[in-house]
Amino acid sequence: MRIAGAVRLGMSAVVLAAASACVSSEDPRPPVDAAGALPAYEAPGGTPAFCHRLASLEELGRLPVSIGTLAAGTDVEARTQVTSAARELLAVLSDVRTEGGHDGLATALEGLVGALGEVGNGPLTDPVRGAVTAGLAQVGTQAQPACGFPT
Repeated sequence: MRIAGAVRLGMSAVVLAAASACVSSEDPRPPVDAAGALPAYEAPGGTPAFCHRLASLEELGRLPVSIGTLAAGTDVEARTQVTSAARELLAVLSDVRTEGGHDGLATALEGLVGALGEVGNGPLTDPVRGAVTAGLAQVGTQAQPACGFPT
């Protein structure tokens, strides 16, 4: 998935920012303002309903800051935010399953929710950060064909 750096490009930019923040705590990223970035996305005609929900996830937009905070140490608020992002993604997963026909996206969402659960349950190790990064990338890759997010 090719992703431009500007936040205004929607879900793709949020996924990139979140993935980038998960890779290295030595390269802090500025907070992503999901509320300002994602309303610009309008689902093309015929896209599944879950696309709009996925694009509007507020907690997902906060994930880069929370992961960065956790990489620097323990923070209860950051762990709570990660748990909230996982809950939002579970709602999208439910929509994806209801829609049917998007097994790759469902699997990717399950993997990302699982990785975020690991973040909430223990220390933020390199393997856990890697799982979150891979999960975000996979969700973006799987969602792109169905949702037509800007690239």
